[in-house]
Amino acid sequence: MRKFYSLLAATIIAASSFAQTATKIEGRQFPIGTNNTRNFKNLGGKLDKADPISNWYFPQDFVANQATLKTSVDFMLPDTNAKYINADGTIDNRANAAIAQILDPKDGNIDLMDQTQGVIPTFSKFTNFSVDSISFDYLYVRRVDSISYNGNPKVELKDTLFIYYFKGAQISKKTYVLVSDPNAKTTYGYLGWDFTTQTPINYFKVDTLLLGISDNLGKPGVDGWKLATKTLATPSTFTVNASNGSNTNNLVAFSLKYKPGIKYDTSFVMEDRRDSSVIPQNTKWVNYFGFQSATNQGVAVDNNAFYNTSLYSQNHFAFQTVGIFNGWAPGTIYTSNRYLTTGFYLTSTNVGIREKTDNFVLGNAFPNPTTDAVSISFRMKSNDNVNISVFNLLGEKVAEVTNGNFATGEHTVNVNLGSLKAGVYLYTMTTGVSSQTQKLIIAE
Repeated sequence: MRKFYSLLAATIIAASSFAQTATKIEGRQFPIGTNNTRNFKNLGGKLDKADPISNWYFPQDFVANQATLKTSVDFMLPDTNAKYINADGTIDNRANAAIAQILDPKDGNIDLMDQTQGVIPTFSKFTNFSVDSISFDYLYVRRVDSISYNGNPKVELKDTLFIYYFKGAQISKKTYVLVSDPNAKTTYGYLGWDFTTQTPINYFKVDTLLLGISDNLGKPGVDGWKLATKTLATPSTFTVNASNGSNTNNLVAFSLKYKPGIKYDTSFVMEDRRDSSVIPQNTKWVNYFGFQSATNQGVAVDNNAFYNTSLYSQNHFAFQTVGIFNGWAPGTIYTSNRYLTTGFYLTSTNVGIREKTDNFVLGNAFPNPTTDAVSISFRMKSNDNVNISVFNLLGEKVAEVTNGNFATGEHTVNVNLGSLKAGVYLYTMTTGVSSQTQKLIIAE
């Protein structure tokens, strides 16, 4: 991917700066310890080689083999941000109002995921699937454990994490084209935003998670923050139906927003990294929540076709439109492309998904049932000869759809089956020694 943006500090971005020339922004992140890497096996994920097929999908992993990633942490606080005091005494009050991750399950980069964790099934635009769980790496530091209301005895302070869910048309697909170079573009998924409440909009479900003393991961040490992985079951309605062959509404997403349980203003402190001997005894603290992401220290990874996108709502985006960005900033506009460490556990009962040992993925026929014309979609993982034929239930070949060489990528072939009698048929795709079969119904 070309570098579209020149370097400019995020705090001095003006909305007009995006009109004539795009601007890269800096996202300040903080180091973490070396022992805080996500372990796929700890998530309880599995892959069933028979239907239904399930697995964890981490969009960050889609580019991991193409990028040089450096992990770090950042923080979330709504509205006016409490101070972050650096070791040298300088003050920073930038944070994120919310973060979000969009998943495009047919991203071709899925094939580049680390295969040491097992076989990764890939999805076509005809694949129905459900999102059973989500996962994210986080930090949670409590400076205040209890609070008293109206003179009553102190009670445990509870902070709140909001989890918003999105699917289909609730997620926009956008393309940014550089004014000075119409051939230079980047694609990204995008969510709605409310500037008044600083919250996401157009979601279909929101869950709330109360955070208490038992959730505290502790104050950071000299080598960084402690991290944990949170895995949550998603709403039972978190499904995508692609049976009509549409690829316009096949994205899913979730967003996180944190709210402390006490009121605070700019006189409060979230973190003070100075020596403890110089920190005032009467410091007003606020609990804070954070997340892990990775920045690409190497060559930028191209993103011109798929919509996997990490979204950040830093305070300068949360309160106003900045150029073309309303509430959110895609991770690709930062000086070093940023990727959240978030995951989706997907399940599909489509027969067309197969292990990566096959050289192709066969999609559903559309329409199905059909009266005459039908389209069959498939994706090749490498160049190979393809034969697709239609058989009756006696195993007799009644039609040949295609027989020839196809290159790597997605393909669709069309055939008119109007001469066949109404009934149930099977269509089989064969390449080399591998074959896949699906059912086709001819209606009267």
